[in-house]
Amino acid sequence: MTELEEIKDVVSDEIQRQIADGTFVKNYDEGTIEFTDEQLEQTLQEFAENGWDSEEQKVIKECFKNYSFEEEEEVSIPYKDCNGRIDWYDTGETRINYFEMKRIEGR
Repeated sequence: MTELEEIKDVVSDEIQRQIADGTFVKNYDEGTIEFTDEQLEQTLQEFAENGWDSEEQKVIKECFKNYSFEEEEEVSIPYKDCNGRIDWYDTGETRINYFEMKRIEGR
């Protein structure tokens, strides 16, 4: 694996961690992962604290801005059961959602 591929893998892992932590917002309607300049700078600062140099950080920043991924999702349909409660029926189908990074204004 080349150094560039290794950096991309590390960036991918970091983005997925921040999605799981709720730091980045996954917008299903637009197919985007929303981030602010402040979040990007904080992420770059964390990489710097872990010994990543300025050249590596330039690559990290570009990988970050151009990151995209696909995610499979089971398709379910809501229905009311005999007691009037909402339940979900699994259709057995899978939908593929495509996401890409999108910079938004700070909140």
